Amino acid sequence: MPSLTSLFLKVLKLGATAYGGPAMIVHIKETAVNRYSWVKEGEFMRGVALCQLIPGATMIQIVTYVGYRVRGIWGALAATVAFVLPAFIAILILSFIYFRFHTLWVIQALLRD
Repeated sequence: MPSLTSLFLKVLKLGATAYGGPAMIVHIKETAVNRYSWVKEGEFMRGVALCQLIPGATMIQIVTYVGYRVRGIWGALAATVAFVLPAFIAILILSFIYFRFHTLWVIQALLRD
């Protein structure tokens, strides 16, 4: 069983590389089932089926499910926060740039320099 810190860091990496859509399930499965053996494949697939029944963001629900199966309620919370945190930070940065400069074109200028 991984520590909460280890779970958080590994799911944070998933969240930082997430691009959305059902194809992300494969990457979550690779991490949770094949690489770290946090859950068995059948258990993971039952969780995916359950998460697809519930309205909302399926990928977030799946990492929450995996976190819960691995470390209980604290694991679910850690996995959820870790998966969402990179996108949240990106939106905060983009919002800051937009409200500061009233455009996002400044990003191109920053990247060119």
